Order: sequence, then C-alpha cells, then structure tokens
Amino acid sequence: MFGKKHVFLILVIMLFGWTVPLFPGPAQNSSFSDESAKRIQPTRTSGTYTPHAPFNITSDQDFIDQGWPGSGTSSDPYIIEGLNITSETQGIWIWNTTAYFVIRNCLVRVENSTKLFVNFINDTRHCVLENNVLMGIDFVVAVMNSIDVTIRSNEFSEFNGTLVELYLYSIQDLVVDNNHFDHTYSTALRVLSSDGVIENNTIQFHNSGWITATESLYIFMSEARIRNNNFLNAETALDAESCNYYLRGKGIGVEIEGNNFVNCIAAVVLTMSNGTVVSNDFNGRMGVSVGQSGSVTITDNEFNCSHPIIISRSANCIIQSNQVTTKMMGITIDSSQRITVEDNDIIFHKGMLSSPIAIVLSDSFLLGNPGTLSDCIIKDNRLIGCYFLFLIGKIENYNQAITNNTIDGKQFGYFYGMTDDVIDGTKYGSVTMVNCNGVTLNG
Repeated sequence: MFGKKHVFLILVIMLFGWTVPLFPGPAQNSSFSDESAKRIQPTRTSGTYTPHAPFNITSDQDFIDQGWPGSGTSSDPYIIEGLNITSETQGIWIWNTTAYFVIRNCLVRVENSTKLFVNFINDTRHCVLENNVLMGIDFVVAVMNSIDVTIRSNEFSEFNGTLVELYLYSIQDLVVDNNHFDHTYSTALRVLSSDGVIENNTIQFHNSGWITATESLYIFMSEARIRNNNFLNAETALDAESCNYYLRGKGIGVEIEGNNFVNCIAAVVLTMSNGTVVSNDFNGRMGVSVGQSGSVTITDNEFNCSHPIIISRSANCIIQSNQVTTKMMGITIDSSQRITVEDNDIIFHKGMLSSPIAIVLSDSFLLGNPGTLSDCIIKDNRLIGCYFLFLIGKIENYNQAITNNTIDGKQFGYFYGMTDDVIDGTKYGSVTMVNCNGVTLNG
C-alpha cells in the first residue's frame, strides 16, 4: 500500500520551493583591465592558433587602431580570429561599440582570473561569437546590455569552481545555437533578458551518481524559444521564469520544444505565465514541475520518470496527449484551479510502489496548509496498471469533472454529490463515490 511516509515525501517534493542562486546584473564595480596589446596577425593553420595577449576594445575606433580586418558593417564585420589567449587575468573584453564584429576560431584559457569575468562584452551592437574554445573559472563569458547577439558552435568548459560558463544579461535579439557546455558545478548557462532563441545546444554535467547544486540552464525571460537541446546529468536541467517587467502584457511566454532530458533530477521547473512544453523527451526522476504559474500547456511529450508531471498552486494549465511511463506516480495536481488533464496514456512499470498511482489530486491538507482545488477537468485518459489517488481534506475540493477515463481498459466511474440514485456497476471496472447519499451500486 501507499503509506503516509510516501504521501508526505511526495507532497514535500511537490511543494518544494525552488531557489535560484543570485548572480549580478551589470558589473557596476567590476575592475576593467587596463592591459593593452597590439594585434598580432593571425597565422592559424590546421588547428593551430596565434599566441596573443589579452586585450580590450572600448570603442569602434579601437577596431581600426588595433588593426582588426573589416569595416564594421553587416556585410564586412570586424574579424577577431585564430588567437590563443592563455592568461591568468582575462581574455577578450569589448564594450561601448556599435560596429558589427565577429570573434571566431579562438582559444581563450584563463585558469586563475583575478577579475569577475574572463571574457566580457558589454554595451555593444551586432556581436557574433562562433567556433571558439572558451575555458575559465567563474564567469567564462558574460555578455550584457547588448543588442543583436549570436553565440554559436562554441565549446565551453571550466575548471572546478565555475559559477556560470555563459552569462547573458539584458540582451535583445539573442541567439544561442549549437554550443557545447562541459560543466561540473553550478550553472552552465544563465539568461536574464527579454527575448531570445536557445536551440541545438548540448549541456552536459560530469559527476558520479546524482548530483547537487547544478543547473544546466536558468532563464528569466518573457519571450524565449528553447528548442532541440540536449540536457544531460543535471540536478535541474531547465529552470524557467517569466518577468512581468520585460513582459508588459505583450510577451509570448516561453516555448520549450523538442528537447531531450537525460538523467536529470528535475528536468523543467516553470514559474511563469504563458508557457508551452511540447514534444520533449524526459528520462530521469522528475519531468515537469509547474509552480505558481498560469496558462502553461504540456502536450505531446514522452515521459519516463518517477514523477513525470507536477502542477502546484497554478491555474489554467493543460496537460494533453502525453505518453507517461512511470515507476511511481504519473500526474499530480495540487491546490490548483482550472487544470485540464486530457487524452494522456499513463503506463506503470514495476518500480518503487506495489500500488502505483496514475493521477493524484491533492489540496495539501497533509502538510497543514490546505489550498483550493477547483474546476479541474480530467477526461479521456487511459491508465494501465495504476489508479487514482485523492489526498483531499476539504470535501468541496472533491468536486471535479472526472469523466470517461479507463483503468486497464475498463471505465473508471467517479461520482460526487449524487443523492437517491442507482449506478450500474457493470459499466465500470472501479467506482469512487464522494459525498453521495442514498446511492445504490448494482452489479
């Protein structure tokens, strides 16, 4: 049987407050490097790089004065290419520019930086970082307060102790595409911006067993498309929040589509309005956890998790047409309003529980903090080898629309508030009656 200890544990997981480590906004007190270095003509051939000292660019004129090729236009950007910057201070710092520029095919390695950021780009327009190998401690690359930023096909790696490999703050028109993050601690990619596309990236953690204090991708955005990424071995693969300051009532929300989550304790944690989780593949302990959110749609995903979907203290969410395979429990709805669970397949594989649970409805009364569970629709779901569980303290919270669901191919009958009536039991494989009086069950 499903004991009280397990029930309490599940509710604790379900209502767990997800905390996010704080990282700085604009670097108001950062010490900018005063190092200067004349440009050395790159001679990179067959995978070799030209050794180069760290350098700063603080205006469009610096591109010209330092001799970087190009004219700074969209068709002829300044090119920084083929450099090997191995240093104990910093890598490349660029700020206060409007010209188009590209940093590509460079190796930047900083092991013991005394500065907050290894590579720093601030207050720029039209920046591209591509095909670089970027290694460092703490903030390997930080891009802030910029417009039209593309970061693609780079290799990010770090030495023990890195807080963030790629930190993006207050950027418009952002694209992060086809990068590889090799990480062991804290956050690989952190984005606090209004809009952007994050796609085709691989974020991989290296730890033995289940890991702690790691986060593949944290976003605080109003408009984001997160597509076709691979998340491997993270405690929290994707932590997504939506900011009303950026949103101003016009945001499309966060779209999470076509991603692959492997061996992650919590794959997607959402605290937002207007989010979609579509056609993703989840393999790990927890799939999608939605807390204090509104208008989140979870559809056409495949789950193979102990806790595939958890909705807590949220409203106007849709869970539809998902394939859910679980060893413990399927879909949990706690203290939420207007949640629709429709046309899902929930299949139990032998695991931790002898009596597996497909759908849990709860109002948190076991934790002494009961909420409101109301106006939920649960229909047309197919349960195999599992059943419904109700953890509800307030009788009115049982009043949900639960219709046309099957358990092992047989109809599940749910009746609330029925009086002086007869139920034909031959139509159902199992029946639950709540707050019913004078009801006869035949057959």
